[in-house]
Amino acid sequence: MTSGKSLPTIEDEILAFAILCLQEEAIDLSEFRAWLKARGRRQRSQFATALGINIRRRSPRDIGNIMSYQARRTFTQAERQAVIGIAYERGIAPFGAMVSAAQATRALRRATHIRSEFLRTFTSISI
Repeated sequence: MTSGKSLPTIEDEILAFAILCLQEEAIDLSEFRAWLKARGRRQRSQFATALGINIRRRSPRDIGNIMSYQARRTFTQAERQAVIGIAYERGIAPFGAMVSAAQATRALRRATHIRSEFLRTFTSISI
């Protein structure tokens, strides 16, 4: 299992949010990899090392390595629901979502910081 201990706090927070978006299907693995590749060289290298993945070459183990990353940042249930709301607003129906589209989009309206963070993090993706 990979650990967030090797990343500075701000990078850990950014990576934790990106992984949450992947977990809740607000983005897919291709979008996650594109986001990772768009990082600056130093940050991209830090993230790849922390995740135990090779940016240049895809591996079937990548998704397991990404999902096993243990960030120091945690998210509330409302924040998780807001991220699911982003998925629904993007026209994605997350598999096995624990909340309805209406509940998730309501959570997103209440958690405006999540929408802002998503737009700041994934500049090439619109909601």
